[in-house]
Amino acid sequence: MRSACILSGGKSSRMGRNKAFLPVAGLPNIRRIVETLRPHFPDVCLVTNDPEAYEDLGLPMTRDRYPGQGPVAGVHAGLLLARFDRVFVVANDMPFVSAEVALRLVELSEGYDAAVPEVGGQVHTLYAVYRKETAPHFEAVLLEGRRRMVDVYERIRVRYVRAEELGLTPEEAERIFFNMNTPEEYARALAWTEEGEVQK
Repeated sequence: MRSACILSGGKSSRMGRNKAFLPVAGLPNIRRIVETLRPHFPDVCLVTNDPEAYEDLGLPMTRDRYPGQGPVAGVHAGLLLARFDRVFVVANDMPFVSAEVALRLVELSEGYDAAVPEVGGQVHTLYAVYRKETAPHFEAVLLEGRRRMVDVYERIRVRYVRAEELGLTPEEAERIFFNMNTPEEYARALAWTEEGEVQK
């Protein structure tokens, strides 16, 4: 069995408004992500420090146990909340989440503590699969006063996954791992949807 956990704890300072609720192809982005994952993951949950804003999604929710400590704290909270051992973790600012890619990452995580895409020279730590039992390693890093995902990776068995292993062309990978942090990036996401790009 598998879980999916959406991280929605960022401040959206560069965007100027909450990225989770930006409309993409007629739906708030957070709802797009939920509707993409829900048919394929029996457990979908959310990490947010503003749970009231997300009540209508009907998801199990939790806050960061270590507020203000960035993605490591968000993943840690999500792993504690998730019901199943393999947890697909994704940030709320990724408008083209692919269930097919998420499921492939779950498969590729077998024998490892994490399966993390490394595409175009970038490691996508918040579009990755982690085992629930790695939560203590995330907490240990936080208790040491560190906040980088790479600090966690030094403690666990990570499989880095290339786009080819996910069956993606460079163009598909660019879109699927795209995240929108600025108004310009949001405009690009909207342009993609207007061009009728079909997510894998």
